[in-house]
Amino acid sequence: MPRFLSNRLPRTLGFALLMLLAACTTGGKSPIATPTLAPATTSAPATPAPSPSATKASGATTCSSGIRVIPGEVDAGAGHRFLVLRFNNVGQTTCTISGYPKVDLVDASGKVVTHAQQTPNGQAGLPAGTTEPPVVRLAAGKSASTVLEASAIPEGDNPPCKDYALMVTAPGQTDAVSAGPAQMPDCDVQVHPVVAGDTGGR
Repeated sequence: MPRFLSNRLPRTLGFALLMLLAACTTGGKSPIATPTLAPATTSAPATPAPSPSATKASGATTCSSGIRVIPGEVDAGAGHRFLVLRFNNVGQTTCTISGYPKVDLVDASGKVVTHAQQTPNGQAGLPAGTTEPPVVRLAAGKSASTVLEASAIPEGDNPPCKDYALMVTAPGQTDAVSAGPAQMPDCDVQVHPVVAGDTGGR
């Protein structure tokens, strides 16, 4: 082989090898850009909303029917009258009862003479300083109760107090029922929130 060829051959082969490697690397095309992934973000877990049953006593629903009103005996003393009204669950399931009953004093014709004021306490009712009526869980056959109180002595020059029959609407109910023979005077009549038990909290 001529000498000048032997000197150029290594350089020619080296150049050809470099071109071959470049072609294999790019494939004759522009390099493909590597996609940039956005960093993953984590959001704070949502706070679950409380279920409706969590707002009620042990998941029981409000007593909307099946409540029988049972009046007690009028207790008189020192010019004041007290009457315990019981609310008995005659239904088959547990429910809750809370708040104030509506009590109307009516004459012989059924006309409303006055309404009992709904107050947290007077000479009976909730403990002093307490204004929020409790939620009472009422199992089937069990009772809650309230106290109705009134004065038998008029204030100042007001006319004498007169006794009237009672119509009672239990909390959560729409129908008023008679309290039977029980009567209360129409002076400073107050009814207090329903509480657990049969004594109205007295």
